[in-house]
Amino acid sequence: FFTSGNQLNFSPLAVTKKKCGNDAMEKYLRTFLKDVGYYKVERSKLYLINKLNAKDYLTFVKISK
Repeated sequence: FFTSGNQLNFSPLAVTKKKCGNDAMEKYLRTFLKDVGYYKVERSKLYLINKLNAKDYLTFVKISK
């Protein structure tokens, strides 16, 4: 991956052929990650934002044990 300010770009991703059991989710994530252009961190959340449509984003939440 490459970052510059709040810009984020993933290089081509390598994935294994092992099945995870959720092909639709895997396909969605691979497709989404190709179009990530920005990120934002607020409190304990990471947002990966689509470079073509900022209303399209994934949210990751930090889980504390």
